[in-house]
Amino acid sequence: MSYLDIPKIYSDPVISRKRRGDKIQPFIPIKETITVDSYRAILTEIPNDYERVKVTGRKVEWYESDDDILLENSFRVDYVNGIVYFHESVNNVSLNFEYVGEGVWLYPDSRVYFSGEGSFPTVRDKFEDVDRAILVQKSRVDELIVKNPQPSEVVDTRIDYNGKIFKVAKDRIDAEQKKIEEAYYDAKGKRFDSLKKRIDSLQLATEEHQDDQLEENVKIWASIDLIPGKISMETGKLEEKINGDIKKLTSRIDLVPEQITLKVEELRDSVDDEFYKAYSQIEMMSDEINLKVDVNGVVSSINLSEEGVRISGKKLWLDGDTRIENATIKSAHIDSLSADKIRAGVIDAGKVKIHGGSSTEYTTIDGAYLESRGKHTRLWRGKETTHDVRIRLEDGRMRFRNESQQHSLYYSDFGISNFADGAGSYLYDTEKTSGTIEFMSRAFDPSRNGLSIFSSGTVGFSTQYMELRASRDITVNAKGMFYFANTNVRGTAIGVRNPSTNFYIGTARSDGREGELRITDKRFFNNGKPNYMNVRAKFYYGRAIRDTGRSTYVYIGSDKGLRVTSRGLNQNDSITYRPVQASSFRTRSSRDSKENITDFNENALSIVNNLKVVNFNYKGDEEKRVGFIAEDSPRISREDGKFVDLSDLTSYLTKAVQELTVEVNELKKKLAEQ
Repeated sequence: MSYLDIPKIYSDPVISRKRRGDKIQPFIPIKETITVDSYRAILTEIPNDYERVKVTGRKVEWYESDDDILLENSFRVDYVNGIVYFHESVNNVSLNFEYVGEGVWLYPDSRVYFSGEGSFPTVRDKFEDVDRAILVQKSRVDELIVKNPQPSEVVDTRIDYNGKIFKVAKDRIDAEQKKIEEAYYDAKGKRFDSLKKRIDSLQLATEEHQDDQLEENVKIWASIDLIPGKISMETGKLEEKINGDIKKLTSRIDLVPEQITLKVEELRDSVDDEFYKAYSQIEMMSDEINLKVDVNGVVSSINLSEEGVRISGKKLWLDGDTRIENATIKSAHIDSLSADKIRAGVIDAGKVKIHGGSSTEYTTIDGAYLESRGKHTRLWRGKETTHDVRIRLEDGRMRFRNESQQHSLYYSDFGISNFADGAGSYLYDTEKTSGTIEFMSRAFDPSRNGLSIFSSGTVGFSTQYMELRASRDITVNAKGMFYFANTNVRGTAIGVRNPSTNFYIGTARSDGREGELRITDKRFFNNGKPNYMNVRAKFYYGRAIRDTGRSTYVYIGSDKGLRVTSRGLNQNDSITYRPVQASSFRTRSSRDSKENITDFNENALSIVNNLKVVNFNYKGDEEKRVGFIAEDSPRISREDGKFVDLSDLTSYLTKAVQELTVEVNELKKKLAEQ
């Protein structure tokens, strides 16, 4: 590699199998046999320096030393890299190693570099170079041996690094080549064309294994310990997620002559330091059984012994038919109680007081007194509210008290009211009072019972179909805001149900003169200063529209315009347009009412000359007229092409006269020059 190939090296990741040494990922004891090569042994995992490494074998008592110079029965351990060094006499021998493994990091050959070279070649590159160099040198040596006698300086090349002497250098090279070629075979006997291809195959296998481990690294184990008087069986699984979360599951059975214990445990440790521990356990003895479930310190248990059965837990559920005999219940919350199961006869409410709940939500029964209070969320006329409502039943009446709104409603044999006495302060305090509905009332007719409604405010009636019906005549006292006697009618709508029936409003003055229909605000006449309100209708039938004063204008507002037609408008009769008579017509032309003002530079004379003037009469009218056809005169037509705009026509005519004036002046000038 002449440079660092970043995408390539990141396809060969560093694989970490390090353990943390805690209760979720404990270090594990390892026993293995390794052959010492070049006076050192490379351990499978990094050893824990606290537990230290132990070496046995060859009937020698080995001991660990920190000295650089080692004795024949001593060794030094590199706890950082997991390498054990021996005396030079200890070589090509197999020894037993016992230590506590912390795990290992696996670095691919594509990430190991030679820093002494500026190009930073990797081990993989070097293996390829060595492979090629050996083949080149073998060919060269073979050629030299064949062509030349073996001088004394070549004799040393027949001796390998172990001191073995070959007959000729070629034999040694062949032996070395054989070793290299043997490296072309993997553990399954598959031969590769070169050492590089085998290394690449190992790398691909490592990557595939790593892909399988991307989501989690899983370790599963099982063990059985058999000793006299005790049997222990355990199986477990340790999962390490790619994000660092760890989960450990274990199941264990311990059997001793006097007891059997079964336990299933789960431990979870997340990267955000949230620790979860849960286990269930059953202990069985000859005279006792204990069942226990513990989830993060919340314990539920059942104990069975000769003393009885004890059930303990944060919550207990008894599902199904349950029978309790001769029991004393000190405190209980009964969700549902069947009355046919009560055998106590009559319950004296005067001796029993029932109360439950909190200070703001409760129910109390005390003799003839009953009260219930709580939060009430409801939808009322399209609006959802939550109020604190208290219901009380006492003294032969019921009260609903809205503590949130600070008002009450009483139900009694007299009627319904905001106040217990049906009157209260409704005549004085209009902010808190609504009114009273009195049954069996003779307030308006002393001769018979009726229904009376009293209110300090407005009494309104509303129906889904906007109708208020009465089977008899309605007489309304003139003291109120809504009455017919003086024709003052207040409401959102007044009309008749039958569409073919007219609705009449008649007015008359006391002096016999004609009266007026006046629409004002709710103050009506207002001491001679009425405030008149708007009137909206589809059609107006009448002889005149007149302003009330002489110094104001009469406005007719429309987003489209004003049209004067016959009375057959929108009826079955065809529409006939009628003339408008006035002393003058003024078209508003102020700069204040206009925008996008530019000079008109077209030839107006040409536009006027292209207009076609015709004779005609309007349909339904025999009077002959002279004018234009809107469909044939697009330059002066408007809207849907049915009308012409006289203002546009006047403007074109004015511009045409100006153009003719210019031509006349030019002709005069030419005549004067002749």
